[in-house]
Amino acid sequence: MDNLRTNHIGTFVLIDNGFKPLLHFHSPAGEEDTLKKLDPYLQFPCGLIRGILASLGVDSVVRAEVVNRLPAVSFNVQTDVNAHSAAE
Repeated sequence: MDNLRTNHIGTFVLIDNGFKPLLHFHSPAGEEDTLKKLDPYLQFPCGLIRGILASLGVDSVVRAEVVNRLPAVSFNVQTDVNAHSAAE
């Protein structure tokens, strides 16, 4: 990860400017077609992040999107920090 941002109330943004699984990903039909075909390849790392957080007892929703150009990816992680700290 190249950058981590948070709003300190449960939203985290992890940015990877060189996400290796997408390093050589491209469609001969152009950039727009490439972006349409990316979703299945971003679901796995989102599930991985969500699973790791779940194993730590943190419920989350994880979404990914391409930032600017491939292979830069932004992972948006939303947690319910208040519910987690209230349970303790």
